[in-house]
Amino acid sequence: MNLKTITNKLKTIFSFFIKHIKSSSILISVILVVLIGFFLYFNFYQTIISAKKIIVLQADVSPALIKIHFLEKIQTKYLEKLEVEEYNWDKYQSIFKTIKKTSESTSKDNKLKPNTTF
Repeated sequence: MNLKTITNKLKTIFSFFIKHIKSSSILISVILVVLIGFFLYFNFYQTIISAKKIIVLQADVSPALIKIHFLEKIQTKYLEKLEVEEYNWDKYQSIFKTIKKTSESTSKDNKLKPNTTF
């Protein structure tokens, strides 16, 4: 491609936008208004609604209905589960040691000899 063909293509693209500048500007402004509307809905309107719900819930639930001693029991149980238990590993050191054979088993084992001839 040479420079002349590239400039001709660019001229046709720009001339198309210049001919339809009114409709393209309307389309761009509608898209911007929709995007701003979504932004305002999700970032401001939703937070205002959730704040109102919190105020209503605080008014509905009175502190007298909350049983503090149950909450304290739950907290103590939770803190007990968070504590790290230390194990005494000394009693587990001899798990993997071999078991000593009795005299009967050794005498039977001595009678058996491997076959080394093929």
